[in-house]
Amino acid sequence: MTMPCSYTNRIGVAISVVSLYRFNLHFLLKIVQAVFYCCFIAVALMHFDAYAETGSPAGKSNTRYYDIPAGSLNTVLTRFISEAGIFFAGSTELAKGRHSPGVRGNLSVRKALDTLLIGTDLEAIRNAEGQYMLRPANAQTLTLPAMTISAEAEKDALPPPYAGGMIASGSRVGMLGNRDVMDTPFNQTSYTAELIENQMARTLADVLVNDPSIAMDSPRGSGWEGNIIRGFQQEDGTGSFSLNGLYGILPADASNTGMLERVEVLKGPSALLNGMPTGNAIGGSVNLVTKRAQDEPLTRFTTSYASRSQFGISTDIGRRFGNDKAFGVRFNGTYRDGGLAIKPIDEERYSAVLGLDYRSERFRVSADIGHQAADIANANRPLFASDTTIPIPSPPRNDKSYLPPWTYWNTATTFGVVQAEVDVTRNITAYVALGGRYTDDKEVLFINPILSSADGDWTATPNLSGSWGKAWSGLAGLRASLNTGPVHHALAFNVANVWLQGSGGAQNQSVSITSNIYDPIDIPKPEIIVGKPRRASETKRFSVGISDTMSLFDERIQLTVGVRRQEVESDNFSTVTGERTSGYDSHVWTPAYALVVKPLQNVSVYANYVEGLQPGTVVSTQFANAGQVFPPYRSKQYEAGIKVDWWGNLLTTLSIFQIAQPSTVQVMTQPLPTLELNGEQRNRGIELNLFGEPLPGVRLAGGAMIIDAELRKTQGGINDGNRAVAIPDWQTTVSGEWDVPFLPGLTLTGRVRHTGRVYAEVANVRTISSWTQLDAGARYKFNHFWNNKPAIIRLSVENLLDDNFWVARAFGLMQSQPRTVLLTATFDF
Repeated sequence: MTMPCSYTNRIGVAISVVSLYRFNLHFLLKIVQAVFYCCFIAVALMHFDAYAETGSPAGKSNTRYYDIPAGSLNTVLTRFISEAGIFFAGSTELAKGRHSPGVRGNLSVRKALDTLLIGTDLEAIRNAEGQYMLRPANAQTLTLPAMTISAEAEKDALPPPYAGGMIASGSRVGMLGNRDVMDTPFNQTSYTAELIENQMARTLADVLVNDPSIAMDSPRGSGWEGNIIRGFQQEDGTGSFSLNGLYGILPADASNTGMLERVEVLKGPSALLNGMPTGNAIGGSVNLVTKRAQDEPLTRFTTSYASRSQFGISTDIGRRFGNDKAFGVRFNGTYRDGGLAIKPIDEERYSAVLGLDYRSERFRVSADIGHQAADIANANRPLFASDTTIPIPSPPRNDKSYLPPWTYWNTATTFGVVQAEVDVTRNITAYVALGGRYTDDKEVLFINPILSSADGDWTATPNLSGSWGKAWSGLAGLRASLNTGPVHHALAFNVANVWLQGSGGAQNQSVSITSNIYDPIDIPKPEIIVGKPRRASETKRFSVGISDTMSLFDERIQLTVGVRRQEVESDNFSTVTGERTSGYDSHVWTPAYALVVKPLQNVSVYANYVEGLQPGTVVSTQFANAGQVFPPYRSKQYEAGIKVDWWGNLLTTLSIFQIAQPSTVQVMTQPLPTLELNGEQRNRGIELNLFGEPLPGVRLAGGAMIIDAELRKTQGGINDGNRAVAIPDWQTTVSGEWDVPFLPGLTLTGRVRHTGRVYAEVANVRTISSWTQLDAGARYKFNHFWNNKPAIIRLSVENLLDDNFWVARAFGLMQSQPRTVLLTATFDF
């Protein structure tokens, strides 16, 4: 079975819109500038208007639009009081320890207050002076049958945001389904659409930098977003991530964020939960959840600017139709074009994703169809420093590329996913999903820019390559629950299948060139001819998993036991003759055990043993042994931790872990290095994660990781005890927000990231210095005057101090991101 490779099936509307933008960019930029001017004028007008309304009793009865996420009642109430401009009399002590569902929609003050107090056992009353106060609700207001029915109809809905709205209170845990974070026997974090929008994240890398256990080793402009989770590099970038639980659907280079409702990160291997990913995901797995239309109509338009000169626009439209709003439509479109902060890199990106869904009391079905593309001129590449006799030079200017301006990276991906689930009985749910993808790449890059002197000279061979990739992915399963005496069982069973096919080898190298990272030489573009890409690899993965989560004492004790049978068949083919050149066929059983104990209502102690199975690496063309296939990697993880929910405002997770897997090392040979399996990499670490709103108007997310990445069982014991390449002793990331109390609507933001020093090679001869990056920004939220709906202006400066440093990766060095200004203006209509 193959997937059509023609682009004639792209979404017609998206094609028309993108074409309009491409051919009328100058006119578009004028419109963008005009919108920004109008936006700033609107801020001034609304600021004046807010003061004018404060003393107007009549203004209090008018409706206005609210969009306050779920969280602790104190947090939600404080934000509501600020936005509504009302007065609260007396103390709000009654709100402590209670959770609010939040409020969203165009509502009066009374209706909005009633909505945000649902389920709190409280009500708000208004005194003769027009002030509000809380009091316990009477017995009639404690039950809400309509809400109960809705919860049953959407029993597998996404967990709501936690206090502060930056992180969700739970996430999808593979075949186990959606789980609250306190019931999950793993370290997991789920980043919300609110965080994605407020941080102006353009691709997945901009979201994942918030996680202290993840290192992003490829800055913007490289065309590739490599990541390292718990000290293990994911060799195929974002290709190992799943989309709504399906592997193989996402492109390997980068994914735009406009379509995302959640970015769910689960630390450690997850063979039982998710099956075998498409690449190396030993350190953790990432699942992307697409947006769905909400009950309230949404029409959102955003303009953006990023230094040096990149402008963009995006739209987010959602509607529901029919009886009980059963049918939903959500469209997200984005277009950006212009120069990045690193000269002369120019990046054009666009995406269009259409999400459809239907929901009834017992049946739910959804579909996502999308296309995204990127065209990067002067694409950035890593500098390889494999010769241990050459000292690591100081980094060049981070706002200027050392590569010739004629390199480029061009990629496009079309994908589609269809999912359905049905409640067979009250206790049994069946589900099925099917997805496909086609990716087309073409690039002129350097295979291996190798540092050749301490003065910054480098040598490399330019290379033109074209490639394509196809994938089909399927998933089907059951979730059921039953009781046997005092024991409650949550049973899960699923079958997963992924088929991948990719091309390679269609390339023609020219002669080697030499330049310098400090003083680049003007090198003419070589004439390289490339033929039509032909099939180079084909992989089939099939797995069957089953698990039982047994719980006692109202789920205070939960034990999960499961096993998955995994089969992988991989073949490599000559791109000249088409004949099979190598491959393997392997299968393995991967068990898992996990325990959750809740000694207190707000404390969860957990432990797990889980195994992972990764497909063997197919050595890439940057090595002398290109095409060699390593056997599948089997890894084992031991983890334990404690989670504490502090009064519903702040959640912390402290975990310790150990993961081991076979390691690959780069051996210097001429003219290209050789990649070899050599020993084992064992990572032991301690993680501290936190998120929430510890004080009203103060939100935090982030943490720190201390890690010991040790090489063991190396050939001849020569590198035993050494640290793994590019893995620091510790790294930390903390993001914060503060709502300025004396100027309602204004929020100040900041983020600090630190990475300790690392070694440049397995022999641990040379080190790469530690680095710290500070980001700062602000946003202002107001209701614009023409329809009283939200508008937000956001500003962020990444690398505020413009620090210059090397970003280490497994086999090379990347330039740091220079100071970058991001600006967006968002309007709801």
